[in-house]
Amino acid sequence: MYPSARIDFLTLSTHWQVHENSPYINTIYRLEKASQTSFTQIVKQLKKNQYDLVLDAHNSLRSNLITWKLAPLFNTVPQIRKLNRFSLLRMAQVKWHLFSDNKIPPRRETYLALLKSKKLLASYTELFPSSQDQDLINKLMVNTTKPIIALAPGAAHMPKCWHEDYFVSLIHMLAKAGYQPYLVGGQSDVPTFRIHEKTKAISTNLAGKLSIMQTAAFLQNALLTVCNDSAITHCSEAVGTPCFTIFGPTKNMGFSPFLPSSRIFSTNLPCRPCSHHGKIPCKLKDPDTYACLNRITPDFIFQSICTWHSSLAQNT
Repeated sequence: MYPSARIDFLTLSTHWQVHENSPYINTIYRLEKASQTSFTQIVKQLKKNQYDLVLDAHNSLRSNLITWKLAPLFNTVPQIRKLNRFSLLRMAQVKWHLFSDNKIPPRRETYLALLKSKKLLASYTELFPSSQDQDLINKLMVNTTKPIIALAPGAAHMPKCWHEDYFVSLIHMLAKAGYQPYLVGGQSDVPTFRIHEKTKAISTNLAGKLSIMQTAAFLQNALLTVCNDSAITHCSEAVGTPCFTIFGPTKNMGFSPFLPSSRIFSTNLPCRPCSHHGKIPCKLKDPDTYACLNRITPDFIFQSICTWHSSLAQNT
């Protein structure tokens, strides 16, 4: 859209690796979350850069303060455009279960709308693992000859997690069918380590051993990723690997997989969604506790993978 533009990116110091190696970004500024010194230094540098346009894709108290520093009241340069975070559609869907998922635009398109382009812009995502990341993954996979299925049992909030025993059963089914199951995730994904303990003879655990970009490099080599409603969905698709994503208490409210060969697994229950981010424990009593997740069986996921893979082979 603006081929000669200089694009800088400001993010928290905990998130900058996701944007590393992007050929579209000139400079990544890393803000220390709790540091006034970091805030002051970065704002000072940003002012010096004299931007024509600032896109605030977060619209938080912190980002509003930064944009106000860059363009005080009544200033027209730089032009400031902010994401509208408040969504009546999302609130109506979570609170009163109104409207279907397709009424809520993908968050990718919401970000693109900040550009106010009259052209149709492709709303896909990309990650760019380094050659060093790729080399590391190639060494890890040197003896792997079977099709790789990546499984990510973790999530930011436990109520979103498919049952551990279901992942164990699925891993056994996949291994028996000739696939190579790999577990991925962070060091804090405790369920992942318990699942590996029960399947270590037939699975490989990379959880906690790779950075986010190394994980992306690994997923790039996988046939498919199976995961909960978590960041791994977006990481996998950003390197072109389809994802089978399991939605339980949440719904795909703007954050659903976008690749044509990805799939969404969910149950049609009147209580869904019970929260936006999946923080709230299930309020239903046994045997209906977490029915939104428990009714999605390992056998159903496995059969779906086999059918999907067979169809993929026929079309290539």
